[in-house]
Amino acid sequence: MIPRLAGLAALALTALWLVAIATHVFLIGGNPAPAVALLLLRAGLAWARWDRIRELLPSR
Repeated sequence: MIPRLAGLAALALTALWLVAIATHVFLIGGNPAPAVALLLLRAGLAWARWDRIRELLPSR
């Protein structure tokens, strides 16, 4: 909804999907393929918008 924050949201969703996959593999069991597919989509979006993410982070 806010294009400026799309990369940051994708980065946060990437972390969320990593935890979801770990939960699925270690606690629930079964096939984590759908979660892996969504992780790859979000990670690709975060990587594509990495320059915008860096603009939002405070400089050192």
